[in-house]
Amino acid sequence: MPADIWKHLVVEIAGYLKRGDDKSRFMHWPPIEWTMVAGPGVIASLEDEHVARTRPDLPSRVGESWVGDPPRSLRFPMTSCNMIRMIYHLGRYLDWMGASPAVAPLNQWASILEYGGGFGAMHYLARKLGFVGSYVSFDLPILIELQTWYLRHSLGRTYELCTDLAAVKQPALVIATSSLAEALPAEQDAFFAWPAVRATNYFLITDYGSLPGAVSRPALCWERLAVPHPSGNQYLFARPREDP
Repeated sequence: MPADIWKHLVVEIAGYLKRGDDKSRFMHWPPIEWTMVAGPGVIASLEDEHVARTRPDLPSRVGESWVGDPPRSLRFPMTSCNMIRMIYHLGRYLDWMGASPAVAPLNQWASILEYGGGFGAMHYLARKLGFVGSYVSFDLPILIELQTWYLRHSLGRTYELCTDLAAVKQPALVIATSSLAEALPAEQDAFFAWPAVRATNYFLITDYGSLPGAVSRPALCWERLAVPHPSGNQYLFARPREDP
């Protein structure tokens, strides 16, 4: 999505929050529903099939808080289409890393930095899978406000969120699902040039077409993978070369 459209969407989201609209159904607010909410359809069905084939136990382990009234998954009714999409993204990366389908070993990383966390779905997934380290979401102030509310009501506590990269220590894993691809080129360059990010060894990036020069160092093994469904999206994964 073009970055200039986000300027208008942020104003719309801020309007809903300022008016005090019912947050219990915030996933039905048009700017949220249009940009952050996965629903039933062809893409969801293909993601369902992949999760059912590779990590069928994760949907029941993760469940769903139902905060915000997300669309229910047709294949895994104990959770939502949003959670299945997050499981799909994370599962593709863990598959590439060689992790056993029976586990989701997130605690191999001491800390995670997510660029653009939306309303907090990936953060929720990580915590439900037992991640106990530092998880920092870097996002726009209005979305940090929404994430804070969502995570507090979904997980019962407040987590570290930020709008200033200067406050971020070196993360062990960087996650960026769509938001980085939607940022302006100057914002992308600034993110990858940030010293804490440049020193990171693990990356899970979606919808990003080209290898960022700031982190294309020889010590990392980068791979671009096509997503096998009609979205036409791509993954960009990285890990240290010495890893199997």
